[in-house]
Formats: sequence, C-alpha cells, structure tokens
Amino acid sequence: MQLPNHTQIPNEFIALMAECTGAEVKVFLAICRKTIGWQKVTDRISYSQLTEMTGLSTNGLKGAIAALKGKGLITQHKTTLGFVYDIGFVAVSESDTPLSLSDTVAVSESDTTKERRKETTQKTNTCAVAQSVEKTLFTKVKDYIFAKHREFLGRSIRFAWWSGHEQGAFAGSTWYLDNFWDDIRDNAVAYITMDGLGRIGSSGYECRNTEEVRNFHEKVVKEALGIQVRSNRIPKTGDQSFHGMGLPAFTGKQDLKVEPEGDMFTEAIWYSHSALDTTDNLDIGLLKNPFKVNSLSLLRLCNSRILPFEFVTLTEAIHNALTHLQKGKPMIDLTPLINNSSKLVKNAVQLKAVVEKEQTDVGNEQRDNRINTGLMMLSRILIPIFSSKRGKYSQDPRETHFKPLPVLQSIQELSALDPNSQETKALFTFLVRQRNKVSDAIQAANQIITDTLNSL
Repeated sequence: MQLPNHTQIPNEFIALMAECTGAEVKVFLAICRKTIGWQKVTDRISYSQLTEMTGLSTNGLKGAIAALKGKGLITQHKTTLGFVYDIGFVAVSESDTPLSLSDTVAVSESDTTKERRKETTQKTNTCAVAQSVEKTLFTKVKDYIFAKHREFLGRSIRFAWWSGHEQGAFAGSTWYLDNFWDDIRDNAVAYITMDGLGRIGSSGYECRNTEEVRNFHEKVVKEALGIQVRSNRIPKTGDQSFHGMGLPAFTGKQDLKVEPEGDMFTEAIWYSHSALDTTDNLDIGLLKNPFKVNSLSLLRLCNSRILPFEFVTLTEAIHNALTHLQKGKPMIDLTPLINNSSKLVKNAVQLKAVVEKEQTDVGNEQRDNRINTGLMMLSRILIPIFSSKRGKYSQDPRETHFKPLPVLQSIQELSALDPNSQETKALFTFLVRQRNKVSDAIQAANQIITDTLNSL
C-alpha cells in the first residue's frame, strides 16, 4: 500500500483542540494545508479559498479566524494583495530547524553541544554547560516574554538553533537560507546572532553589524547597558550566511581582554569546540548583558513603525571605497560609479530626513509600508555588493574579512601585471563585469530611493 501524502499538524494545536469550535478546527487545518502542507511557512490565502476548503460562510470564516488569532494559534498579516497567514507556533524539529513566521526578525544561536560532548575530559565541558544555560535563557525569552505577549508585537520573530557548522560550511544557516529563500527574501527584516557567550575574563561589549543597522545597534547597547560602543564590520563567520541575500545583521558579546593565539579551525583554542573549555572557564553572569541587548533589539525591531535602518552610513562607505580604488588610476575607470555613488549618498540623506520626519508624525500605514518596502529593497541590493565576494547565490568562505566592495578589490592588481598576458586579460574581463554589477546596484538603489520618495 502506498503511503498517502500528508500535512503535519502541530502537537500544540492537538492539545488545544478541545477548546476550539468545529469552524476553528476547519480553518486551522486549511491554513496548515496551505502552509506546512506545501513546505511553506506563510501563504496568502483568500476568503474564497478558505470557503471552498471549509464550507464556511465569510462571516463564519471571520469569526473563526478572529478566535484562532486570539488563542495564538495563527497570525494574520494584512498586505496590499490580501491576508497572509502562518501557524502561530515556533515549531522546532528534531534538527532544530524552525517553522514560522512572516515579516520576521530572525534570531539564531550556534548549537555545538553534540560535538562538544564527544570530547573526553575529567571536567564537565563548559561549552555544553554554557549552551544548556544559554538555551534555557533563550527559550525563556522566546516563550515567556515574546510568545506570551505576541499580541503586542507588530512583527514576528523566528528563533533558530543552528547545528552542524563544525561539519560543513555553516550547514544549518546555509541550508535554511537555501530552503526558505522566498520567505526570507520577501519577509525577513534583520538577523541577530548569539554565540561565544559566557567566556570567563570577558568584559565590555563588542558590537559587530552591517552598516545600515549600526546606529540602531549602538543606540540599543547604550540604552540597555549604559555604555557607548563603536562597532566593527561583521565578517563571514558565526553562521553569517545571509550577506548575499542582503539581510541586515548584528551580533554582540563581551570581548576577551587577551585573545588566545592560534587558529580555532586548525588547533585547540580553549573556548572553541575544545576539551580545554571546562566549567572553570564559564562565567554565567556574563550571559546577562547579551540577552538584555538582544531582547531590547527584538522589541524595537518588532514594534518600530518604520524599520530602524539608515543608508547614509552604507552609501558613504560605498562612495569612499570607490574613491579609494580610483586613486590608484586602475585600468578600469570607476569615475562614473563614483559620480553615481555621490548621487546615492545625497538620495540616502534625503531619505533619512524624510524617515525621521515620518517617525515624529502620526502613523500612516500606507506611507510606513512604502518606506519599509524601500528600506528592505535597498538592503537586498546594497549589502551583497558591499560585503560579499561570491554574491547572492553562493557563500563566501568562513572567516573571511573582506574590504568594502570585495568584487572590485583585485582592480589594483591589474597595473602590476603584464598587460599582454592571458592572466591579465582574463582578470580584466572579470573585473569589467564586476564593475558593471556594482554600477547596476548603485543605479537600482538610486531608483528605489527616488520611487520611494515619490510614492509618499
């Protein structure tokens, strides 16, 4: 007998089913079929589709949907094209891969406990202990703060524990991006990483972020911890698999006063997947500050009418990088790109001024949505060219720290090569294409800002 196709139903719903009416059960199952049943986390579903699937009238549907929303079983998001639905649980599978939610702030924690348990030591491995403590706190933040009060959140949060990046190139987060591409592209707002916490001897607070979210991140740290910090760029490490997608990202933790020597991927460093990482190297009190910062960040990201991103910092960095590359008088002229990036900076300044004014005015949902759409489109266009060498559909090697506009950095090598060699000609052709890629991105970003401002 051939097994039938099936749709998974969350156990949490089964536990609450006795509290639901027949209409509510029908609607919930229909939404499950349209989302989980098609390996999607969200879906735009019309009333006519739900009527056809459930046999309920429009009024019956509206009543059931309102009841399910009130019980936290589904979420409903109004868009210009209709309502988008998702299941209201952050359901985590055995592989720690979450199903959920639309218009999302993503939060991840690197989970390496299984690998560390393989280490043999007379003392308890503190990485496993720290991960257990972190995971307990992480779950409490998720379940007892944000999930419990989800009706007060304007956006949803997706919590994930990545497992397996020791065995592959960040297999957890990379796999997730590849397999939930459409949803992340269309709905993801920002990505926060928590990793390497609780290391004894740490102090202060180290911020790493992408440029457009930098001011927001630093302000949150000051508000949560009362300290002024200066950020560093975020490299391709610690499950940062979303640069190519163009997703704003940040992370933070206390910094070690003295960083141990060595390469964590080729030799033992006490805090990195090592049997040397024992309980006497764990300071549980150091877990407090990262959770304060990230919880406040989540609250701000979820409830800001207009996303707290500004692109003056990023566009100025792009313009400065192009100007620096042109100083060497390369074989490929970057002057047109410099001129267009100068225009982009001016447009970004104008957009920032408009956003700041809108934030002080009474909210207008249509205007807010247009601005947010523009901000998300800008991040998708500009972050990949600024922070990734392999681009949108591939992954840069781990532990890479690129200079800005990494696809153009080789332009300075051309003048030192034999102009008649095949190597030079091949590199020249490659860089012309990369120059065109950057040019297109700058032009597209200028158009996005112009269109956004004209739509208000």
